[in-house]
Amino acid sequence: LFGGWNGKFLGDTWEWNGADWLAVNATVNPGPRMEHGMVYDAARGLVLLFGGRDNSGALGDLWQWNGTTWTQRSFANGPSPRLLFGFCYDSGRQRSVLFGGYDDIGLVDDTWEWNGSAWTVRVSAVRPSARFKTALTYDRARARSVLFGGYDFTQGLLGDTWEFDGANWLQ
Repeated sequence: LFGGWNGKFLGDTWEWNGADWLAVNATVNPGPRMEHGMVYDAARGLVLLFGGRDNSGALGDLWQWNGTTWTQRSFANGPSPRLLFGFCYDSGRQRSVLFGGYDDIGLVDDTWEWNGSAWTVRVSAVRPSARFKTALTYDRARARSVLFGGYDFTQGLLGDTWEFDGANWLQ
């Protein structure tokens, strides 16, 4: 667990050992923030943290946690700074999948994948509408990332379900 909000932005790292939460003293970390996304990249044995927001606004940085150290990853091209997006790990293709969220301009409806070294945008003519506060998880049995619901400013709460196979979205 990293960061959050408790009347102020938090920048602490915690680990669950199965019985208790333990505070981790990480000398370098992503910095206080909230509304970011985290996934476990099983192929590389790393926790990834992307985006969120702090006092300056939306963030677009990517960090990895190896169990002892936070390391910032640099990239030439990637998602815009954003918060409250869907984020999951596709174990079948060994990619972290990111969808939508809210950036400094508004809601976004793009899909990005991190392969351990670079971001790639995935363009699909059919895709979920722009939204934030969505749930995104990976269904290993069906080899699909599954997105449910979210929120947009026109329709309010959404209750639709979408699947992403790595190339296309299907409602």
